[in-house]
Amino acid sequence: GIIATRFHEGLDIKPTKRDNQGNPLDEIRAIASGEVVHINKNSGGSSYGKYIVIKHDWGYGPFYSLYAHLSQANVELGQRVLRDFPIGVMGFTGVGLNRTRAHLHLELCMLSTENFADWLGADPPHRNFDGRNLIGLDVASLYQAVKASNDITIPNFLESASPYFKVAIPRKKELEITKRYPWLKKGDHDIQSPSLEISFTDSGIPLSIVPSHRQVTKATLTYVRTTRSRHEHYTRGRLTGSGRKASLTKSGEKFIALFTNEYTKSKT
Repeated sequence: GIIATRFHEGLDIKPTKRDNQGNPLDEIRAIASGEVVHINKNSGGSSYGKYIVIKHDWGYGPFYSLYAHLSQANVELGQRVLRDFPIGVMGFTGVGLNRTRAHLHLELCMLSTENFADWLGADPPHRNFDGRNLIGLDVASLYQAVKASNDITIPNFLESASPYFKVAIPRKKELEITKRYPWLKKGDHDIQSPSLEISFTDSGIPLSIVPSHRQVTKATLTYVRTTRSRHEHYTRGRLTGSGRKASLTKSGEKFIALFTNEYTKSKT
């Protein structure tokens, strides 16, 4: 049977019409009203190729829709757009694509940190809208949930997800991410505690942040789902080990640093 699957951070949509050379002609439209906050008009420099990011505010923190592999972008930075507004044209820019494999890669994301440059230790060409700083949700399942119930919100959609691993971190001050997404806070945060425990899905989506009694001096794994194969296969290499035993890899430690503002800057 299936041992492991890899989460695809987005939804790929194939073209419905092409020209005589096989180039896609599909117009790309905004999934919801919002503000254009990033445009990469250069085919290189990102695995996304040419892409657009739109910021949405639905009343529970900012979310960002990302439209990748475009042939052209037809909006300007800072422009306000309505749902279904045409923003670009489908293409096949980016890593590993050709005309035959042309498609739109759509993501709906949370933002890990406003200080991505500090975490990276360099000046990122895409500012905070680098793929490493955007937490892609399972947008296909979200669309199915919304189709089944118009009352669904992203916070209650994520409440139905099961954590794959949990990490305790020293509690110093309120985390930046809970200021942005207050619904991540569970339990009584007014009570002083030595640490906070963050629950994640296997792909790294944060589900909850709760006060913890654990005494820790650094990010420490406190729970992992039991599996029959190695945890690297499920967690993008952020955990190592198998079964009930696991630990954070160097990649995992750096990933957790995105949420804690405890950065390791590059040495010069």
